[in-house]
Amino acid sequence: MKRQVFILTLIGILCFSGKYTFGQISEGGTPISFSLDMDTGKEKIPVVAMPSVDARALLQEDEMTRAVDAQIPFRFGYAIDVDIDVKKAGKKTKWSNENENKYQIINNLNLKIS
Repeated sequence: MKRQVFILTLIGILCFSGKYTFGQISEGGTPISFSLDMDTGKEKIPVVAMPSVDARALLQEDEMTRAVDAQIPFRFGYAIDVDIDVKKAGKKTKWSNENENKYQIINNLNLKIS
């Protein structure tokens, strides 16, 4: 009986303290652009296209690699060397005490990152 009470108490402590021990530190507040009346649909955001990636070749390479060793995990992504300076190339908006830089990145797989 004592063991069951101890285990239930321990589980309760872990469950209720989890939100405090694993929480993200928050300083509060919201970005200044959230509170301003903006018509963002009309502004032109700069776009850069990433170099083409041959997805079929990568999938074939993954199949060959997994045929050799099935313990190798699946590919998460493919690294493309780029040199992008958002501060120089992005659309800059100045607020009273903040700057906002917008930039749009597209690729040949119809995926978009903003």
